Amino acid sequence: MQDRIGFVERISALAESLGVEMSEGKLWAYEQALSDYSDPQIAAAISIALKTCKFFPKPVELIELIEGRKEDQASLAWEALLDTMQRVGTYQSILFEDGRIARAVRLLGGWQVCCQWKTEELKFLRIDFLKVFSSLPIDTAPEVLDGIAAINASAHGYADRIPEPVRIPCLSNQCGTAAIIAKKLDRMPKITGFSSLGEIIDSQKGVFQE
Repeated sequence: MQDRIGFVERISALAESLGVEMSEGKLWAYEQALSDYSDPQIAAAISIALKTCKFFPKPVELIELIEGRKEDQASLAWEALLDTMQRVGTYQSILFEDGRIARAVRLLGGWQVCCQWKTEELKFLRIDFLKVFSSLPIDTAPEVLDGIAAINASAHGYADRIPEPVRIPCLSNQCGTAAIIAKKLDRMPKITGFSSLGEIIDSQKGVFQE
């Protein structure tokens, strides 16, 4: 967050529209909770809340608008894992920017084991992965999952020959409607058919509803 004045104006307007008094202490708490997010993400989340909330949202509810539900995050993480297993495989090392993926992989047997999963097992393994991933804190530190090349180089004393891991971007905490809208706002001049934040929000209604 950089535009504190804009944030105060938006959150105060949201509070007033829902009949809530915004004290200094409450304002500080919301500012702290949302400080790691961009101004467009916060603006989009508050705008969505204005249109959809009957009661003043808690900080976690605004964050959920930005990041998406844990179920959505876990599903995106599973897709990222499967895609990486298919594209990269066991030979190269992997660094998932979302640390929860690597931790879940280790708890489910490790990178080499996961890459050997059989197609007919995936339906059940997906359930296990989603449960483990969802139980982990969002700030779980990223860690490298060693591939065969790194394991062999290390075993033979060739530490200087260990290849750099393939970095996999974190998408699992950017699946909320507000995150999608924020990205569109950043590209507003390139967008055709949308002339306001309200129109973009309307276009995203029900994106993650089952």
